[in-house]
Order: sequence, then C-alpha cells, then structure tokens
Amino acid sequence: MNKLRKRLIEIIKYLLLLNVILFITTFVVQLGFVSGKSMEPSFYNSELLVIYKFKPDIKKGDVVSFTYEQAQQQYLSDVLGQQYANQNVNKLGERHIKRVVGLPGDHIKVAVVPKKDINYNQLFINNELVLEFQEQVPPQEYTLNSDQYFVLGDNRDVSFDSLYHGPITKNEIIGKVVYHTPPLKKEGNNESRNN
Repeated sequence: MNKLRKRLIEIIKYLLLLNVILFITTFVVQLGFVSGKSMEPSFYNSELLVIYKFKPDIKKGDVVSFTYEQAQQQYLSDVLGQQYANQNVNKLGERHIKRVVGLPGDHIKVAVVPKKDINYNQLFINNELVLEFQEQVPPQEYTLNSDQYFVLGDNRDVSFDSLYHGPITKNEIIGKVVYHTPPLKKEGNNESRNN
C-alpha cells in the first residue's frame, strides 16, 4: 500500500509540474527561433528566443515578435503597389521580430531628399531625424493610432519592416523578446529582405 501511495504522489507531482509548464508556455512565455538576418548584429539566424507574452508596457527600443497580417499586406499594396505586395504575399501569417521605434501617438514621416545625384530617404519621428537610408520607399506621413507601433530591423540592408508594411498593432504583437541565445557562428548579411 505504501509503494502504491508513493507512486500515486509521484504521478500527481509530475502532472502538476506538466500543468505548470503548459500554463507558462501557453500564457506567459513562448519559444521561437530567429529566421534571417534582418536584426543583425543584435540577433543572428537560428538563435533561440524567449518571448514574454504579456505586453502592457511596450517601450521604444524593445524588440517584439509579431505576426505579419492582412493589414500590413494591404498597406504594402497601397503604398508600394500591388506588384510589390504580390511578391510578399507569402509572408502572411509569418512571425517576425523587430525593434520598436515609434509608439502610439508618434508622428511618422518619410521624406525623399536628393543628395549628390542620389535620392536618400529620411525617417522622422516627431520631427526628429531617426534614420537616413537609400532604399526605394515612397514618401509617407501619418500619426500612429492608440494601438499602433512603428518597428524597424537593425540590419537596414535586408529588413522588411514598417518602412514597407506600415505600423503593427498591439493585437498583432505576440510579445517582447526577453532573452536569446548567443550566436554559434556570425554570418554575413548578403541575403534578400526577410524576417
């Protein structure tokens, strides 16, 4: 009888532990992997991510995981054209990680500035110059709604982000990246726009 009771207690402990793990991985954190090079040198391809799913206090500088939804696809079509949107339709439903640079209420402006026979784009947030880059992005100007965030990849050469697909909403955010494994091997960044 003692052996049976001990075995039953062990099974109950195991089931309780399993339930705690399931609860944490369902409601508190999620594991994921970096796919692509858009966040180098901060995050490298195949790194393991721990994503904290509670998101009440998203701040500038946070790295968030989100799902690419139909709203971003529609923005892409409206701003860059249906052909460019069609080239990225396969991204629908994908999970991405990017850095938050614009919060609800921020004013976003992308202006084209000619310099020495080259057109540069400038990103202004609340009239402050945040970024200058050479990508082919049309002029844009809007204010983020109460649930919208503007996100960028750290690696401008390959990042597909809010400069292309517009802002993301809080509902599309899975959570904040709170931990990642160090890279086993650093790679170059000659890859098409992704992640």
